[in-house]
Amino acid sequence: MNAPGLEETLIRGISHAKGKSVLILDCPAGVSPARLAAGIPDSRPFFFSRDFADYNAISQDLEADFRSFGAWHSPAQPYDSAIVFLPRGREALLMSLDMVRRAVKPGGVIMVAGEKRGGMGAARTLLEEACGSLFFSGSARHCVVIAGRSTGPGEGPGTLDGWMTRFPVEALGKNLETASCPGVFSNGRLDPATALLLANLEHLEATTALDFGCGSGIIGSAISMAWEGVAVDMVDSSALALESAKRTAEANGLKGIRILPSDGFSGAGTSYNLIASNPPFHSGPTMEFGVIELLWREAEERLAPGGRLVLVTSGTVPARLTEEGGMKKVRVLTRTRNYRVTEAAK
Repeated sequence: MNAPGLEETLIRGISHAKGKSVLILDCPAGVSPARLAAGIPDSRPFFFSRDFADYNAISQDLEADFRSFGAWHSPAQPYDSAIVFLPRGREALLMSLDMVRRAVKPGGVIMVAGEKRGGMGAARTLLEEACGSLFFSGSARHCVVIAGRSTGPGEGPGTLDGWMTRFPVEALGKNLETASCPGVFSNGRLDPATALLLANLEHLEATTALDFGCGSGIIGSAISMAWEGVAVDMVDSSALALESAKRTAEANGLKGIRILPSDGFSGAGTSYNLIASNPPFHSGPTMEFGVIELLWREAEERLAPGGRLVLVTSGTVPARLTEEGGMKKVRVLTRTRNYRVTEAAK
């Protein structure tokens, strides 16, 4: 995430976001809320975050009345303008614009900001379709900001329920009904890496388990269904993922599951027999291994004696990240052309 470039680009055009109330959706860590607010005179910007790490970062600069974390935002009164930081993926942007069009007064300004190579070409098309035309476009440091005027609610479902997808998954010998929505990894399907990880959990059992980076909750829910009496925690930084995991657990009548927002391990417990994860390794269009490195470095402190970390990584992830330092007693359980599953025992 090119936060300095995004901030500079927005500062140049933010005065177009006029009005006393401005919604700022998914402001990333590294972009100053104070500088954005200063660029909109006489306004009261409200920062709504769907990423817990970003929310924690902006919370250091904002009072509680000016920020919130969650999966969906339905204001009591419509905003005069909105600024949307570009999410990953076309469907996620469509959902964001659908939400924002219902949160902004007709005629109010909607701005989208993001990196050029992060999908701003598609964003331009979608915002033009939502607003009819654009009246502003600016760029700086490989980032772009565009603006149009809201024409009111569009044809999208307008609710999180309407954007949710439900699909069946067979995992650990159980049939699982799964819920997910745009912005959640592998929306609407069981991805092959998670399927491979689950196949390598079949020989294990645990009384306490952590699904780290739970996404739609497939791993944690499958473990809860398959292993009698297991206590499962599921953590993720994404509010959309947490809501999806919650709905997955509810759809399968699962009890004994805690679903918690977490920046890394901040929301997790301290003693698990098993930590299972299909960790992300992309940040926008670029490869980013920070989550994998954190997991490998800190998981041992969260494991009970004899506990195990089992994770799946793409073949494009350097093997050294899961073989050197951090965890010990390491072995590769499965290696395919595209993925490998690694186990480390405490």
